[in-house]
Amino acid sequence: MATKHWQAHLCVLCGYLYEDPPGVFTEAPENQLQWQALPDNWRCPDCGAKKSFFDEIELNIPTEDNEINL
Repeated sequence: MATKHWQAHLCVLCGYLYEDPPGVFTEAPENQLQWQALPDNWRCPDCGAKKSFFDEIELNIPTEDNEINL
């Protein structure tokens, strides 16, 4: 069975999820910047928390061909 890698950053203050790549579990725009490309002064759009208040989440999702496209 194949796996797809999924990565996100979760705001520990409000639960906002920043997906990388976007659009798998949230309705993020396709042209959203990768986490590393965000400026240091970027803030959570929901609560205003700094990037340092985000925890990284990584998953390897088991898939069959054509099941999930990440």
